[in-house]
This record gives sequence, structure tokens and C-alpha cells, in this order.
Amino acid sequence: MTKWKVGLLGAVGAWMMGIALTGQAVADEVPLVSPWRYSGFGTVGLVTDNNGEISTSRDINRSAREAQYYRDATIWTMDTRIGGQVEYRINPDAELVGQAVWRDQPRNDIDKTIELAYVAWRPAPNVSMRLGRINYDAFLMSDHRNVGYAYTWVRPPIEFYSWIPMYSIDGIDAAWDVDDESGRWRIKAQGGASKQSVAMGGAPKNIFEFAGNNLHGISVTRTQGAWRLKAAISEFTIGREAEPLDELRAGLETVAALQIPGVDISAINADADYLRKQVSFQGTKMTYSTLGAVFDDGVWWAQAEVGRTASTATIAPRSRMAYFGIGRRFDDWMPFVTYATIRPQNDALRAKVDWFGIPCPQTPNNAIPNCLRDTAYYVANSTRTEQDTWSLGTRWEFSSQAALKLQFDTTRFKPEGYGGGMSRAARLDKIESRVNVLSLTVDFVF
Repeated sequence: MTKWKVGLLGAVGAWMMGIALTGQAVADEVPLVSPWRYSGFGTVGLVTDNNGEISTSRDINRSAREAQYYRDATIWTMDTRIGGQVEYRINPDAELVGQAVWRDQPRNDIDKTIELAYVAWRPAPNVSMRLGRINYDAFLMSDHRNVGYAYTWVRPPIEFYSWIPMYSIDGIDAAWDVDDESGRWRIKAQGGASKQSVAMGGAPKNIFEFAGNNLHGISVTRTQGAWRLKAAISEFTIGREAEPLDELRAGLETVAALQIPGVDISAINADADYLRKQVSFQGTKMTYSTLGAVFDDGVWWAQAEVGRTASTATIAPRSRMAYFGIGRRFDDWMPFVTYATIRPQNDALRAKVDWFGIPCPQTPNNAIPNCLRDTAYYVANSTRTEQDTWSLGTRWEFSSQAALKLQFDTTRFKPEGYGGGMSRAARLDKIESRVNVLSLTVDFVF
């Protein structure tokens, strides 16, 4: 366990002990009523599509099993999940919160299952603080990304929400609320780190243990009547390499250092070194900025967000994304339509140097094939995403605690823009493809 985590856990323990003692003193004077609160949520869903070679995914945290099954058949793991939350109010200004979510993901150990685990404290009427595992506050739906009942669609728009692996971070945040005559302002700052498991290449053993280090961000939210607007920006550094790419990076390092007496291969050396950097995650800095708005007056509903990601390496996403959705309630029914898009900010990398015919140092009688070079370029471009999705659906709120949703999506992938999809054949990367997806879910809370 890293030193900062030990320090963080120690601080949490000391703080909780202090709060508990304070809470006991308060309890001796004013007995607390029902300090415990339990709640839960879940989704059961089925998904099918019309394309056996390409498909979309809810988010990058998908399991390798989903990547395999979804190409061939109807699946229920894509949206199905169940979560439970427990809260304990220590005193009127402090509480403990824990939340666990079970869903299909690369690793389902206890650490990956716990989404929230924090102590909350209100040192002043308009100031609140949280310490522990907290939600990543980067977009409109940060507080309820897993709670299907809380939003209109079957799943958050994939062009905007699917690429980022972080649901929560281990750290601290503080929020300041300011009320005026017409509404409320909230300013929140947070910092910490996050670790997630990401499946790569559709194979169960190809797992990237992603680490987002030195994360810090700030958001500003305005709530006024039927409107809620939010702007946020955050930055973090990727702290680990993707182990499934170790062999590729090692091969590129070998070529970058290769020397042949009497032969100038400096261009190949430089190309290999450049590619090694482009397929390396560790040390990459990422910035994520968003601006969103939602309107809901009980009859009409509309929601939109625009965002931008920037990174210092090609393999990490550099994109602009946006979506817009609108719906209208008719008693318990609400039909809706949504359009979402994502566009890369960088062109696909192209091979410029021919490596073929250069003797391989390990086996002098062979040659370093262009396949190593081509594989590196393919991997560097693999996260480049250029796609659009139109969605048409309806939500039937047949209970005060449950809703049935039916949604049809049609997604178009542009050439060399398949970063948001799962493709069976690498050749698809050079052509435009389309996939139609039909989803049926039941979302509930309890």
C-alpha cells in the first residue's frame, strides 16, 4: 500500500474517531432518531444488435466477456447492475456513507465493487466536505451515473461517458453553496487518485490496471427553477503502463537502440522511439473539461453537454464530444430522442519509414518486419474515436420506484475512429460501419 494511502486511511480513522466522540457527546444531550439509512438501486437489461463484426459498449470498464459475447448474441450483462448504499448519521453535521455496486467488469473484487466510502462533515451551514472514496465530479451525471432510474435513457450517451474509466476517486472534496433570491450556486473542488481495471483487446487476461494520479478538479453548478447548469474541469496523470502492451514497447525499444555497422538506420531508430512514446500511458497528462445543462419542468425534459479531452500522448483520447436529448411526459410515459457525437482532435498516425529488411539482432538471419511498425501504429490509433449515435426511446414509469425503458440506437463509426467500439476484424478500421442496437431495461430503486 502506498504511503499516501496509509496516510489517508490514518487521517480518516483519526477524523472518524474524533467525530464519533463528538457525536457521542451530542447524543448524550439530544438523542438521534434513526441514525441508519439503507437504500439501493438496480437495472436488469437485455441488449441485441444487427452487426456480427462491430458493436458499441456502455463504457470502457466493460469486461472481456462482454466484448466476446456482444459480438455474437443478445446479452444481459451490458446494463445489468445492482447497488446498495448505507448511511450512518453520527451527528447533525457528520455522517458515514458506503456504496457497493455489482456489475460485469474486468475485476469484481471488493475494492472494485465499492464505489463510495467516505466521511462527510459540514463545518458551516453552507460548506460541506468529504474524505475517502467519493464520486468523480466531472459532468452532469456524476452523482448518479450507475443509477438507471435517475435518468431518462437506458444508459448515459456513450460518446460522452463511455471513454473515461473513473467512477470514483480516493481523496477529498469540499463544496461551498451560495443561495440567492432565484436559485443556488455550488462551487466544488476535489483532489485524489483513482484505480480501475480496463479490458484491452477482448481477451480475459488483457487487463490494464489504470491509475489516475494527482487528480484535481473544480466545478461550478447553478440551480434555478427547472434549470441546472454545470461547468467542470479536471486534470490527472496516468500512473501506470498497460501490461498487455509490454511486449510491443519492448520490441520498439530494441529497434530504437539498434545499430548496424556501416548502415544509417537513424530514421528507423527515431521512428521506433517515437512510436514507443505514443503507445506509452505512464506519465501522460490528461485534461477533461465539460459544460452541461438540464431543463425539467415536469412535462418537458431536455439535457445537453459538450466536452473536450486533451492529452500528451496519442494513445490517450484527444476528443471533442457533445450530446443533446429531449423528451416529453404523457402521464407515466416519456418518449425521447437523443443525438450524440465525438470527434478526434488529432489525425490518425501514418507510417513514414519502411523498416523491412533491417537485420534483427536476436536472429541475424531474419528481418524486423513491418508488422511490428504497423502494429504500433494501429495500437496508437486504437483509442481514436469518431462516431455518431441517434437514439429513440421511451420510458414507462409503471411504479413510483421502477421504470421500463425501450431504446433503439443507430451508431455510425467513421474510418480510423473505432475507439468507442468493439470490432471483430482489424480491417474494419479502414471503412465506415454502422450498427443498430435495441435495448430493454427495468430500472428500480428501493
